[in-house]
Amino acid sequence: MNFEIRWGRVAGAAALLATVVAIPVALARGPGHGGPGGPMGHHPPPPRSADDIADHMSERADRMLDRVDATDAQRDQVDGIIDGLAPKLWELKDEREAVRDDAARALTAKTVDREGLEAARQRGLALADKASALLTDAVADTAEVLTVDQRTELMELWDEWHD
Repeated sequence: MNFEIRWGRVAGAAALLATVVAIPVALARGPGHGGPGGPMGHHPPPPRSADDIADHMSERADRMLDRVDATDAQRDQVDGIIDGLAPKLWELKDEREAVRDDAARALTAKTVDREGLEAARQRGLALADKASALLTDAVADTAEVLTVDQRTELMELWDEWHD
């Protein structure tokens, strides 16, 4: 197998593991997105607590762990990772709402506040970086729980889903 294929598989496996962990971040938007189901009914309602985030991530992780015949010990370890991550993601909610409010104020001022909008953008990028770092650590922790064969199997599933 050449380097490009191996690297693509490694990157895909990381993305697949990130999906297990990252989906709740997209859901952690808070109010203002059209209520339950979103404006078009395509999204579940936003989480109301860190426990909601953990429950959703656990459901997604369980599906993936079922596909690779994870042991009970591995499942317990992944649950521990999720239980540690969910409160950290939930803590970002207030910061995200503050960034959104600052951007809204900048855009709805009598004169558009470009400096305020830029400051909100920069804070949003810093917040996204913070969330990304948390997720990357959780993905690495989760990957270390699985065997090479299990990670390879997840990569093969990833390849099938994205062909």
